[in-house]
Amino acid sequence: MSNGIVSSILLALNAKAKIAIIVVCALILLWMIIVIVHLARKKKREQPEAQAAPALPVKEEEPEAPKEEAPTYVEDIPEEFPEETPEEEEELSLSESLAEAKDFGASGIVTKESIIDHLASMFGDQVELNGRANRTPNGKLLLSDNHFAFSQDGKRVCFTYVYQDDDGDVIILLRTTAEHAHEIHLAHKHTGVRSAFPKNKERDWYSVVVDDTFTADAVYDILDKAVWNIIGHVAPVEEEPEDISLSESLAEAKDFGASGIVTKKSIIDHLAAKFGDKVELNGRENRTPNGKLLLSDNHFAVSPKGKKVCFAYVYEDDDGDVIILLRTTAAHAQDIHTEHDGTGFRSAFPKNKERDWYSVVVDDTFSEEDVYEALDRAAINIIGEPAPEKAPEHEYTLSESLAAAHESGKVGVVTKKSIIEDLSAKYGDKVELNGRENRTPNGKLLMSDTHFALADGKRVCFTYVYEDEGKVMMLIRLSEKEAQEVHAAHSHTCFKSAFPKNKEKDWYSVVVDGSFTGAVVYEVLDKAYAYVLTK
Repeated sequence: MSNGIVSSILLALNAKAKIAIIVVCALILLWMIIVIVHLARKKKREQPEAQAAPALPVKEEEPEAPKEEAPTYVEDIPEEFPEETPEEEEELSLSESLAEAKDFGASGIVTKESIIDHLASMFGDQVELNGRANRTPNGKLLLSDNHFAFSQDGKRVCFTYVYQDDDGDVIILLRTTAEHAHEIHLAHKHTGVRSAFPKNKERDWYSVVVDDTFTADAVYDILDKAVWNIIGHVAPVEEEPEDISLSESLAEAKDFGASGIVTKKSIIDHLAAKFGDKVELNGRENRTPNGKLLLSDNHFAVSPKGKKVCFAYVYEDDDGDVIILLRTTAAHAQDIHTEHDGTGFRSAFPKNKERDWYSVVVDDTFSEEDVYEALDRAAINIIGEPAPEKAPEHEYTLSESLAAAHESGKVGVVTKKSIIEDLSAKYGDKVELNGRENRTPNGKLLMSDTHFALADGKRVCFTYVYEDEGKVMMLIRLSEKEAQEVHAAHSHTCFKSAFPKNKEKDWYSVVVDGSFTGAVVYEVLDKAYAYVLTK
């Protein structure tokens, strides 16, 4: 009956009312489901407490120290991480340091010589200074100056290697602390990196390329600090004297100057003769047109990279007294002051950030040569040291070459006859071979075989071959590069020969000693044959 009532009611309702009733019922059903789920979760959380056994009275005892339980699951085991290994700091090889100097170096700031001068004046017998030429005798490798300091217990410790390349760029390998190297790197960002050479267990060598962020004094300061690290105490702090103004310098010249030692003109004449086009010399009148002010001659030097740098202002007053404002190193200025006590002080004019101008009053402690020497040194700081004149290479006379063969030649490596056979087999009618007896008929003189290369109508001698008691000496024509290669492989021979004489001076004396094999001798002759065909 109730079903019938419900059915009649539903039939009486229209479609919209039916839909509304269905939605309401659905919402009520959804709410009921949510309530049931919530109650079920709550009951589950309370269930462990309900199942726990009631507490029983127990005898009170001293609590035991808790025992460590073995972990039940793999996840319980604390994961062990290896200690982090710090990333290895970059180390520059020597070749990389030298390449950095070529790319970023600034010539003329310091030189190997100026560094020695500074360290000698600063530390005296507390350092051992070893200056060497810039390159090895064959010109292939750069040579370093190696300088040592003496610790308080008398230990001799190397603190720097100083290299100077052909452009005047300087690179310093410096033994110092990591903190000092970091300071250098902060001030000069392209340098101050750890060096792989020299190798030591402390790894405390650093590469310092002297670039244009340095002044001479900055370079000397880092070297000084490296020395103090070894000597064992800090550098003494000295009160720096005030810079002298231009007017004070001119007043000094009036009070203490000695006229007639040099003049503005004689200085120009000297610098022009000494340096030629490496300096620009600007001579002017002694005074302005109104006669009120002194005028200076301003002189410039040209660096290896073509930069013009002023190195001297020269004033001459009405009495002929001369005062020079000189741009130079602190070490040079100290030398001047040591020899000429009344002068060599820092000058406030001209003003620059390097503060490397010094006042030099020419007084009666100077000779003319002293003045020129001071100017020369200031100019050379910028121009760079002149290349030393290459000593003429010794040319071996024929008798010296034959004596060398008699002394160090090896019997049986090759003979005159075997050389002819080898050349004949290789070159056929492209070579003219002239074999002769080993000695003249009277037996007093050795005779050579003379062999010629033939090509395109040319007939060019490329070797004289001598044989004495089975020992062979050859005079051969080679390029300088090929001769150096032969000498590098056989260090006791392949020297320039005075005989035969020609304008190319390309004859070399080769003694066949124990460093040769027959095959190597024939290879050298092949080089000589090929070389003369290019002439």
